[in-house]
Amino acid sequence: MGDSKKDMPKGDFDWKNFRQLMGSEFPFNLQDKIDDLTWVEKYVQDAMTQFLPKPLNISSHTKNHQMEIFETHNNVVVKLHLSEKEVRNVTVFTSANRIKLEGFPETSRKIIKLTSYVVPESCRAVFKNGILQLHLRKQAVDDYYQEVTIKFPR
Repeated sequence: MGDSKKDMPKGDFDWKNFRQLMGSEFPFNLQDKIDDLTWVEKYVQDAMTQFLPKPLNISSHTKNHQMEIFETHNNVVVKLHLSEKEVRNVTVFTSANRIKLEGFPETSRKIIKLTSYVVPESCRAVFKNGILQLHLRKQAVDDYYQEVTIKFPR
């Protein structure tokens, strides 16, 4: 393979050989598009849309309650639009990937699935101006490992 590079004149690329190695035409014929590079932005946008996760800002309305979930680098923030009366009756429980709210009159509980794993003990809840904000610290990647004791039955 190293010798074929020496055989080619500088500036010319052996597209035929490249296509044979790749099994088909590269996602498109680059020779046809080399003069007009406006296609690059569309190609990159399409690739990003296909392979990157969806935006992390989630809004929803559930039984007269508006909710937003968004992430920062280190935290997950959940905003719930509730009345003060509702908040005083609600109990909040957290787990690694869910929040459970109990005490609503119309339903016994609501489960909110989080967009990332969090440290449940890190949750801080503040009610202000009709919004209950829950701030949770994201779990670090290395927090996923838990030592397991191996038992040896006799």
